[in-house]
Amino acid sequence: MVENEPYNQFVKNGYTYRVFDPKVEDDELKWHYDEEDRNIEVLISNNWLFQLDNQLPYIISNGDIIAIKTGEYHRIIKGSGCLIIRFIA
Repeated sequence: MVENEPYNQFVKNGYTYRVFDPKVEDDELKWHYDEEDRNIEVLISNNWLFQLDNQLPYIISNGDIIAIKTGEYHRIIKGSGCLIIRFIA
């Protein structure tokens, strides 16, 4: 795991990947915001959910692209297996 973060992170072929283990504690998946715009591709979901501030959470699926704007509060909610995402921009 990345120190103080609920995921493992690695870089391959110029892309940053994050892997979230289903054993992560719910309270480790905190609301946060990013300091830059990000586009994230969901590679493996296993019924994890994504939620933007003031919106209902929704199930993310393999192949989904999630656009997150600078300063936009968001979080993920644990599913039934691993979640693997890739930053594409």
